Amino acid sequence: MGYGRDKNRSFKAFKIVIFKIIVAIVNVFAILTILNSEDYAFRGLMELVLLDTFIVGSMYFINRKKEKLYFIFSIVSLLIFHVFLGFNSAEWNEGSMASSFYILPFLSDMSDGFLALIILSAFLLLIPLVMYIGYLFILIMSFLAQKPKEQV
Repeated sequence: MGYGRDKNRSFKAFKIVIFKIIVAIVNVFAILTILNSEDYAFRGLMELVLLDTFIVGSMYFINRKKEKLYFIFSIVSLLIFHVFLGFNSAEWNEGSMASSFYILPFLSDMSDGFLALIILSAFLLLIPLVMYIGYLFILIMSFLAQKPKEQV
């Protein structure tokens, strides 16, 4: 009788480890890309990935005991941040994938990277955007995931 429950626990633990490995690999790739890339839009997208990790990590630190609040705050904060990035650049040009004016200039690369992701998704059946949203979901779940509790 207990075998099915143990198998389910080990699968959950395996899934948690896989999520954390994916997040670590993507973040290492993002850091190496930021250090070596000349393309400002791609570098900005990788900076955005790292900032998303920081946002989700801070939401987890604030709400680590309340899983529902953590999940809701993470989704809402990421949504607000990405909407702000979309509105950060005025007169964004699709050809050069850059803007002539930014509300907050230090977020210029991230704004360009996010808007480049949106424009590429428009032509590629939303596949890049779905992959990005999937990564954000894996990121949130990797912080949310805990080791399975032992039942008495």
